[in-house]
Amino acid sequence: MRNVVVCLLVIVNVAAGGCWSSTPARAGRESDVVTGPVVPPEAWPVRDHSAVARLIAETPARVNVPPAQITIDNGKVPADSPAMADYDVLHVAPYGEGVVRVIQQMGITVKPAAKPGEWTVERTPTEEIIRFVSQSTLRNRPVNLAEVVAAGTYSARDAVYQDYLRMQDLPLPPNGRRVLREGLGGRLILPKGTARGLVVHLCGSASQPFEQPLVDELVRREWAVFMVPFVGVTGGSATRFGVGKSNEPRFSYVHTPPSLAATLDPMRGYETKVPLTKTLEVLDTPEALGQRLAAISDDRLAEVAYLIEAVLAYLQAKRPEVPTRPLVLMGCSAGSLVAPAVAARLPGRFAAAVLIGGGANLLRIGFESELEGVGPAVDWLPGQPVAAQKTAAIAAYERAARLDPARTGTALRAVPTLQVCAKGDRIVPAATGMELWHALGEPERWDYAGGHEFLFWRLHERAGDIAAWVEGAMKGRE
Repeated sequence: MRNVVVCLLVIVNVAAGGCWSSTPARAGRESDVVTGPVVPPEAWPVRDHSAVARLIAETPARVNVPPAQITIDNGKVPADSPAMADYDVLHVAPYGEGVVRVIQQMGITVKPAAKPGEWTVERTPTEEIIRFVSQSTLRNRPVNLAEVVAAGTYSARDAVYQDYLRMQDLPLPPNGRRVLREGLGGRLILPKGTARGLVVHLCGSASQPFEQPLVDELVRREWAVFMVPFVGVTGGSATRFGVGKSNEPRFSYVHTPPSLAATLDPMRGYETKVPLTKTLEVLDTPEALGQRLAAISDDRLAEVAYLIEAVLAYLQAKRPEVPTRPLVLMGCSAGSLVAPAVAARLPGRFAAAVLIGGGANLLRIGFESELEGVGPAVDWLPGQPVAAQKTAAIAAYERAARLDPARTGTALRAVPTLQVCAKGDRIVPAATGMELWHALGEPERWDYAGGHEFLFWRLHERAGDIAAWVEGAMKGRE
């Protein structure tokens, strides 16, 4: 039955291929005056700088990372091929609210040698991975499930590690490899020629492969791109929350961070089972829950803003050939939920913005999204309507949240902005997309008639149009 439903949806989507509509920006929008910072300096979540010197001192000169891509000539590589290797940490220094670490990633080509049974391995520098670590002061900060932390040293005999390598079509290394990471980061992708500007691209979750054609088109048009993988902000916490006295305590996990010096590996999307502390956090009322979730949401949004702030400072100081003006802000799905906070942290820096599949009011999105795991896991107070408790929690969240797109969207009001929405969106509910549109000052909007998934499945068809819109917005700003 499920297959039949999926087939019908595909047929409807194909039939709706031309179902796009557009709304021009409100007249005079870019003349809007935003007086003072959208988020005053004292309202940003505080970071502890006391560990910065130790972080830098403990950073090794080389770290084990997977290759950016691997090419195998003439057959399967044997298990003792040294495809995984230690690569240079090119730079480590304090920037902004934390520490930046720059790692050189390689492309690997494995070829049979002249002697049977032997192989040659060629390594070619590809992209730089720029990672950022800061120390939150938020009380009992839950682990963000999008920030995967793997602790331990895994040998070639470790089943979890073997499974990962097989999924990536990588040969098993002969020795144990430390596969650890923390913090946030992204890839710096440079065009073949001189870059005309920099695009900060904040990815969604499962949508990232569908965003790649847009990134490729921008790079083809000579834009440099700093591409940040999915960062969860609407929920996805490893802590379970309860209201009142939970009558059915179910536990999840928060992490105990490993040694900071051992968290440099930029593996993306790699998870493993490690010993963690079981935690259930109970709040007295729905209103207290909303206030607590606002603090957690603000802390996560701030971390991404601090990452971009630090990366731009690094590029200006050490990579002057990478232009940081004009600067374009682009967010897809979850990435578009983060983007307004980045703009609020860097007022006046962005020449244009594109937000695709986004919305405002992160707690409402978390509670109303049809996608499992988007919102926080909550055991509600028994004997009272859950809907009323959610409404009370959302209202308290709205009063307390300082970095939610509903507030920080105003930072983009004087910036040429394109919002791309799905009218039938039930993952980032369409009503929250309209709330974001109003917060942004009613910019130009492109509406797709389908849902969130189909918007991204068909995004490649509009990659050229979106890139052309960016270039049009750049006239007189490059």
